[in-house]
Amino acid sequence: MVKAKCRKCGMEHPVEDFVLDPVYKMMVCSKCSKERKSKELAARQSPQVVEKKPAGWDPDDDLLSRAYAAKHKTTVDVERVDNEDVKYKCPKCKYEFLVNIVTKKPSSCPYCSSPVVRFRVL
Repeated sequence: MVKAKCRKCGMEHPVEDFVLDPVYKMMVCSKCSKERKSKELAARQSPQVVEKKPAGWDPDDDLLSRAYAAKHKTTVDVERVDNEDVKYKCPKCKYEFLVNIVTKKPSSCPYCSSPVVRFRVL
């Protein structure tokens, strides 16, 4: 029987017991893989921390806060270079390029072709 050393726990196990774990991104023994899966399952089943809401908080406030968070997530902060140009950083590939505010050109990232989304000038 051929044995190999697990790179996670350091113990020797039969080669047949090793599996490719996508989280560790390497071959580990089945024991280490099972432990990781059980820890993930326990973390998912543990009660989530509930935010304390201020007095007078209602469902409309929840809706507004979620809408604001979604809008803020899709807005990119840009830095003004001159009167017409701003330095834009693509949220997808992180490539920086200049966007003309007046002509709104380029309308997409020259590196990954993702569209220029809403931005806020700082």
